[in-house]
This record gives sequence, C-alpha cells and structure tokens, in this order.
Amino acid sequence: MFVICWPARAYSVEVNWGTAIEYPNSNSFSIVDSNGNTPLKNGDIVHLIYAGANGTIDPPNSMGQPTGDDVLLDTSYIGYGGGALYPDKGFFSKNYSWSGTYGQKLFVRAFNDTISNATYFGDSYLRTYQNPPDDLVNMLFECTDETHSLSTNIQFAYSPTMVELISFNATGI
Repeated sequence: MFVICWPARAYSVEVNWGTAIEYPNSNSFSIVDSNGNTPLKNGDIVHLIYAGANGTIDPPNSMGQPTGDDVLLDTSYIGYGGGALYPDKGFFSKNYSWSGTYGQKLFVRAFNDTISNATYFGDSYLRTYQNPPDDLVNMLFECTDETHSLSTNIQFAYSPTMVELISFNATGI
C-alpha cells in the first residue's frame, strides 16, 4: 500500500473583513462596548488575526498583541471604509490580501478605544477559510451579521513593557 501526501497549498485570497452594514440606521450589526448596547466609536481599534495552527483564540498580551500561535494579519479601526458613511455606529470594512490554506481560521478582535486607552476587548467567532467555490478569490468575513455579534466584554489593561537604559553612547557621524 502506498500513501501519497501532498503539502497544503497556500492560495492568495482577498479577505473582505468588517461588520455587516446592511441596516445602517440600527445598531444590530455594530461592534458594541462592554455594556452590550453602545456602538464603538470612530477610531477604536480592530485586528484581523489568524488563529494559528491550533485553530483556537488566544488572549492578547498586555500590549494588545496576539499571543500563543495567533498571528496579527491586519489592523483597522471603527469608521474605516464603509463605516465612514455612518460615524460612531460601530461599523468598518477593509480588504486584506492573504495567502492562506483551506481550513485555517481567522477572527476579529476589537478594542473599545486605542489600545493604550482600551479597558475592554472582544473576539468574534472563528471564520474558516473554505474550499472553492466558497472562498476561491474573495473571502467575505462579516464579524457581525444576523447570527453573530461582537461586544468588547473582556477586561483589558494596557501595560507596556518598561526597559531600563543603563548606558547610552552617541558618536558623531
């Protein structure tokens, strides 16, 4: 018996990630703050993250960066793209060119301010990169829609790593 194993092939795909904004006059698809009602405001940070080989969401570190095997792919903010049409409603949209293999999982992480001022974050559901024809050229990832919501309901405290400079020398050019 012969077993032939083919390596996983990476495909280039345009990931259209953001919030569903079909109903801009309601907050039904907004990313909301920790109270579950107030839409995030323009400028609040959102990340597109690859969930790593284990396919699970790991928490951010104290500087807002992914941990474990998770990888930050792209950064955006509330009010970007289509979200600019509806200020402070918790909407955004962005495109990202990604080389992924089928079965890999992505998610969106939202912070309720800039990372250095955020007090809460939240993670979306995991979106699996599917075989064609579903995700052949474009992968639509609406982190909020009829069945998915996103709230920044996990406490976060920004804590930059301090470095002590013991010696410093400067020389002329």
